[in-house]
Amino acid sequence: MEDKNLKNIRKKYKEFLEIKETYQKLLQRKNELENDPKIQEYLNLIESIDSYGDTYILGCKVCSTTEKKLLERAFESEVIENSNNIFVYCGTYKVSDEIDIVHGPSDIRVKRDDPSAEYSTYRDIEKNSLNSSINVSIHCRDEFEKNNFILYPKGYTYENFYFEVRRKFFETAIKKGQKKAIEIIKSMK
Repeated sequence: MEDKNLKNIRKKYKEFLEIKETYQKLLQRKNELENDPKIQEYLNLIESIDSYGDTYILGCKVCSTTEKKLLERAFESEVIENSNNIFVYCGTYKVSDEIDIVHGPSDIRVKRDDPSAEYSTYRDIEKNSLNSSINVSIHCRDEFEKNNFILYPKGYTYENFYFEVRRKFFETAIKKGQKKAIEIIKSMK
């Protein structure tokens, strides 16, 4: 072996020893810090934050979701059998045999007082979206509207109005109670 080789080997060995010594010092300091109660609290906090950060409910990451969306998820998760009978009017229709290639058969929306109208549709603001619609025959509509509280949206579309009323009802019910929520919704008429 040449002197230059031995010199390089010594140099490398010295570098390796320095790395090992630095590693041992770092390891010793880490162990000292882990025994510090404040550091232990910090590490536990990091672990807790990570576990909460990955919490999903109904397909929604809870910690990075808006309060509005969390409210929607909360009331969508509950099946409500008995409601306060508050409905949003969704339109009046006549039955149609016409078939749309994309959407299939669909009834035609008509004016509320149209003589060809056969039924009106309403959505219960408290029931889950999947079972909130009810179709009422024109012959029974007056009685239905007399026995229930009906909100009529301004304009032609009802979807945004329905979801806004629904959100307002549940938000108020959660924060101020169901009686206050009913009072606020009924004042919207």
